[in-house]
Amino acid sequence: MHVSTSSVILEVVLFFIAVLPFVGFAMCLFLLYALMPLVIAKIGAMAVNLNLLSSDFYALLLGLFFFQYKVRYWTLL
Repeated sequence: MHVSTSSVILEVVLFFIAVLPFVGFAMCLFLLYALMPLVIAKIGAMAVNLNLLSSDFYALLLGLFFFQYKVRYWTLL
């Protein structure tokens, strides 16, 4: 069975397209958990919690205005 070079290259590219987001996510989580003790020691747990909550709020606003997310208000109860 003959396998063409272009099909092998396409499979490799598709593999990396599928794997790279997971690798990036794993690296971000590693950095978050590796640096969190330093950040908590530097600015305190309350400031870290407020920053995490505010980032969730900003993500919601970006989703509403740029990506046209729809809010189901019954889920906020």
